[in-house]
Amino acid sequence: MNIQIGMTGEVRRTVGPGMIAEDFGNDGVRVLATPALIALIEEAGAVAIAPGLAPDERSLGTHLDVKHLAATPAGMEVVARATVVAVEGRRVYYQVEAHDAQDKVGEGRMERFVVDLPRFMQRVERKRVGAP
Repeated sequence: MNIQIGMTGEVRRTVGPGMIAEDFGNDGVRVLATPALIALIEEAGAVAIAPGLAPDERSLGTHLDVKHLAATPAGMEVVARATVVAVEGRRVYYQVEAHDAQDKVGEGRMERFVVDLPRFMQRVERKRVGAP
């Protein structure tokens, strides 16, 4: 693991099917849904540190504190950005934000944790089968 303060990831998507509030049970509301905004921010965080991870390492989201500030209509592009602001062992802290063509639509903080994927999946499998 070689993660440095200042590493930044960016994800761009056009708001479309599977991303709008209507897809999450809010009939008639054709704007970027908060869960979709969160997913974009999570992806930006993973992208930011991917170059610093060993082949068997992955990062997993552990904490989010995000405000959804403005609506982004279906069909408009949204850009999510995550910037590493601190690293404590395997815990990585980010400042995050998202913009559409007109507004800042989200901002906040995020935390991710770097895991060794084979070991992590072994623990998950033990849990799945009910082993201690």
